[in-house]
Amino acid sequence: MTQQPFTQAGVQLKLQELYALPDAALLAISKSISFDLTAWLSANFIFTADQKSYLDTVPERVLVYWAGLISSTVISKGTIVVPKPVKYDPPRRTKELTLEINGESVFMPLPNGNYSFSALQTINIDFRSIDLP
Repeated sequence: MTQQPFTQAGVQLKLQELYALPDAALLAISKSISFDLTAWLSANFIFTADQKSYLDTVPERVLVYWAGLISSTVISKGTIVVPKPVKYDPPRRTKELTLEINGESVFMPLPNGNYSFSALQTINIDFRSIDLP
């Protein structure tokens, strides 16, 4: 797998690469995302110094939550939107990251032991600059 810049274009190239894989390979990658998101991101994306610094400050609890969301979006071959980050000016400015998740999934076990599963999920990532008191 190739490393891509962590930009909208880079994320789209990575998703195209992933979604061209056989289902078993995509499942294995989805599991690796959910197991260690930071390691998977570092292996697959090139971050700017600011992006890397931000990722390094995210609490583990939040990373585990994001890992589940991103993993489920990847396994359903959904869309991930990463806008250009906002430039934050000091003093007393901080970043807020909001994930907007939309989607649905349908699992139907069939009498012959097979199943039908379909899912569609989209994650929109929104960076905001917040003034602190």
